[in-house]
Order: sequence, then structure tokens, then C-alpha cells
Amino acid sequence: MKNDSYIICGDYNLVVDPNLDYHNYKHIANQKARQVILNSIEDRQLSDPYREHFSSQKRYAWRRTNPIQQSRFDFFLTTPDFINNFKDVEICHSFNSDHSPVKVNLVFDDSPYSPGLWKFNNSRLKDMEYINKVKQVIETTKQQYAAPVYNFNHHDDIDNLELQLIINDSLFLDTLLLNILGETITYGSYKQKQLKDREAKISKCLETIEQHLCENNLAEYQALRLELMEIRHRQLKGHLIRSRSQTIEENEKPTAYFLNLEKSNYINKSINKLQKDDGSVIGNQNDIRAEIKYFYQELYSSNEMESDFELDIQEETYHTLTNTDSANLESSLTLEEISLTLKNMKKDRSPGSSGFTVNFFKVFWKYISGFVLRAINYY
Repeated sequence: MKNDSYIICGDYNLVVDPNLDYHNYKHIANQKARQVILNSIEDRQLSDPYREHFSSQKRYAWRRTNPIQQSRFDFFLTTPDFINNFKDVEICHSFNSDHSPVKVNLVFDDSPYSPGLWKFNNSRLKDMEYINKVKQVIETTKQQYAAPVYNFNHHDDIDNLELQLIINDSLFLDTLLLNILGETITYGSYKQKQLKDREAKISKCLETIEQHLCENNLAEYQALRLELMEIRHRQLKGHLIRSRSQTIEENEKPTAYFLNLEKSNYINKSINKLQKDDGSVIGNQNDIRAEIKYFYQELYSSNEMESDFELDIQEETYHTLTNTDSANLESSLTLEEISLTLKNMKKDRSPGSSGFTVNFFKVFWKYISGFVLRAINYY
């Protein structure tokens, strides 16, 4: 088990929620220690499995009779990646202690998680090497699917809106973005390995220098430390992006906070349990995927229309468009219209399912705008 994934439990001699976890208490016990626990819960995104199962139930794991007091001092805390493995949490009755045992049922599924949706990393747009690679992919894809009547020694003279293709416009745009995606992933893996290798080399050099640190190597030592700091800062920015933290002040939260937030976002977009039409609940990932596939196969293969919806259409009176308005709506979009729409979109958004952001399209708009327009108007 990695050190950033864990389950902790015990007699904390404090409570998280005084309103739910105390009975007949006038004061909150161990306030300093309690604050430490609350800070850890916030920073590391910890969860209380009992409260996940029983959000408002008042049950107590410790009690005394003189005076009568009860509290829930004994509880579990877990990182987000384990919370769905707690299938049951129960505070049992005790007979020989003032503490009640807390019993949990942990179930682990070996089925691998499906990959989530890919989203473009906008920081790549500051890398000229990557920019040039994407431009090359665009040119190569154009040459591959252009009609065999062109001399690509003079391809710059060919307008993308006029370029004849051997496949339809929609399929060409999908193919182009898929080729760019492949190059982006390959380049990203290469840069990541390059960065890790450099980090390992710097760490080894620092370890060697620290054993014989003196005035002669102090400047080199400081320069290597600065470079290592820049690498770690770049890695932290990646965690910030994947954790989808909207605003962050320098040094406001520790790195562990964003690592756990990133992990939490991944878990939250996963389906861990699914209730079927017959009321039964499934938790195996293979069963969940099969059920989702079956549901949508049935949904899109059905030709039946809901009777209430059909009745509403028959009974309602709707305004109709004029012939002029209808003709305007049916006409093809223009490059000016889609360019203006792109300009007004938020830069970090991903229009469509390709994962490429608005910023990506803006940077390469000169090279792909014609193909985007053709694909939109194809239908």
C-alpha cells in the first residue's frame, strides 16, 4: 500500500462532529487535538466511513454511567480511494468494556478501472517543439488524405476550404484530431521520462555534493537545488491541473492536498455501484460496464415513443418559423461565425469529446479552421 493511501482507526478521545457524536456533554473535549484531526481531514481529503453510511445517525462507541455520557471516540478515517471499499460499518454492543467495537466490512474488487476522458494540457502550447510537431502532423495528414491531383511541393497555395479529400469532411477532422492526439500522448510521455531522468540525475548529484560540500562546489550545489525546485514546481502545477483547483495562493496548501484532490476527482468520476431496474445493486466493474452497455443498446434500439410525450405534441400549439427564418437556419455556417464563437469561449473548456481545449484550437486555428468548418457543415 502506498504511503498516500491508507486507513487509520483507533480511540481518538475526541469527536469530529459534536452535534452528532456527543450525548450529554457540556464542553468539547481535547480541542487542540481535535483541530489537528480536522486539519488532516481537510488537507488529505479524509472521510469517515461511518458518516458516509449513516450521515445523521447518533450512535456512540464510548460511554460511562456516572454521570451518564456517551460519545463516538472510536472511528475510522480513510483516504478517498478506499471509501467505496467500506461496504458496511457497524458499532457493535460491548459487554466487558466501556468502549464498543466498531466493525467494518472491506471488499476489494480486482477489476481494473476504465480510463477516464483525456483532456489536453494547455502548457504544451508554450513548447515550440510540440507546436512544430503538431504542424507536421497536420501537413502529413493533409497529404495522406488529399486527392491524388495535387503537387504538395506547392501545398501552401492550397486553401483548406478548397482542398479535395478522399474521405468525407467529418471523418477527416476526426482522423486529424486522432493523429494529433497520438502525437500529443507520445510527446508527453517522452517529456515526462526526460524530466524524471533529469530529476533522478540531479538528486544523485546533490547527494554526492552534500557529502563533500565546500566553497568550491557551493555554487553548483545551489544551481542544482534551484533546478530541482523548478522541476518539482512543474510537477505540482500538473497536480493542480488534474485536481481542477480553480484558485490557489502560493504555499496555501501542501502538495499532498493536491495529490489527494487529484485522486479524489478520479474516484468521483468512476461508477463504483449501480442499481439495476430490478432493484439489485452491482459493484463489480465488469458487471457495471456490461450493464451500462446493455442499457444504452436497449435505449437506442427502441423505436417506441413515450405516450405522454406524444400526446403533449399533439395537444400543444407551437409557433412555426417563417420561410426566411427557416432558410437562414438551414444555411451553412461561415468561418466568421465559428471564429467568433471560438473567441468567446472559455480557454480551458473542451468542446466536444476529443479532449482538445479551446486554447488548442485558438493556437492552431490558422491551420485547422477550414477543416473544422467543413466538418460542421458536412451534416
